[in-house]
Amino acid sequence: YMSTNGRGIAYGKIDPDGDVQVVPQVYTPPPKPAECKYVVTNTWWGGGFAEVRITNTSTSAINGWTVHWTYADDSTVGTTTYNGVVTGTAPNYTATDGGGWNRNIGRGDTASVGIFFGQSTQNPLPAPAVTGDICK
Repeated sequence: YMSTNGRGIAYGKIDPDGDVQVVPQVYTPPPKPAECKYVVTNTWWGGGFAEVRITNTSTSAINGWTVHWTYADDSTVGTTTYNGVVTGTAPNYTATDGGGWNRNIGRGDTASVGIFFGQSTQNPLPAPAVTGDICK
């Protein structure tokens, strides 16, 4: 039997035959709604152009997004970006929709931020991982 005896605190005995079953609750976070990646689309000595792509893999729209990446080498983001706002200093950067036209990403759609990057080598290192609350 279990009783609060009017005090709001349960006390008593749990029947050894298992009349009261205790089931632990484990929090399972909802799945992340997007695939996020950094894609180098063109390179030249001292830099190149890349896109940070956010593809909505969920069943509902994404309304606003922020993503992050960290370069493993001396790469830097230039002052010209497209379709978003990029902030940060080497090696850590953040991109946001900036309240722009690609703020909302429909099911199956992709939004991207274009960036010019600089580096001291001709061949870039592997693309950095893109992370954020929406990224898988």
